[in-house]
Amino acid sequence: MVSTDYPEYPTFAAALSLVGDLAVALLTEERRAHATGVADTAAGLSLRFSLDPEAGRLAGLAHDLCKEMPANEQEALYKRYPMELPTYLYAERRFRHGPAAA
Repeated sequence: MVSTDYPEYPTFAAALSLVGDLAVALLTEERRAHATGVADTAAGLSLRFSLDPEAGRLAGLAHDLCKEMPANEQEALYKRYPMELPTYLYAERRFRHGPAAA
């Protein structure tokens, strides 16, 4: 049986648009510029290693999406959508924005 707790997966174009809008809403201009640079680098590396550059771009843009969120909001997000990740990503406050953004 398929879980209905998660929304449908959008196309990469739709996901990039959504994450871009969230970056504008959630991040300072400086952190948005950083995330955009990481997205460009990730897309280039993806091409170099024969991976989907749009997937790399999406991951790069999203990687710090929750970085400036209060810790309690980060925790609420990663608890709402639990994933099997290394323990240190949850244990250390400086890494919790990653699971929250994912």
